[in-house]
Amino acid sequence: MKAGTQIPGLDSIYPSSKGGGSGGDSSAPIVKERSEYPKWVSSLAEAPPTLAKLRNMKMEDASDKDMKRYLKLVRRIKIKNNNAIAGI
Repeated sequence: MKAGTQIPGLDSIYPSSKGGGSGGDSSAPIVKERSEYPKWVSSLAEAPPTLAKLRNMKMEDASDKDMKRYLKLVRRIKIKNNNAIAGI
């Protein structure tokens, strides 16, 4: 999105003030320049590593976050398999 445009989809949260003394402008947030946001904001758009990538990763190269995600995905699969066996 271009800087200076309103973020779409927030009409129900930030209704425009038509008929009031403010000239009909909305108080919805405006997109800023990319450099004005903290660096971690751009990391939100990156997809987390898949289970296949985590399985192929060496234990020494994996970060704590990667190991935590690996355990989460493996446990999720185990729970789904156990539920399928139990007929849930």
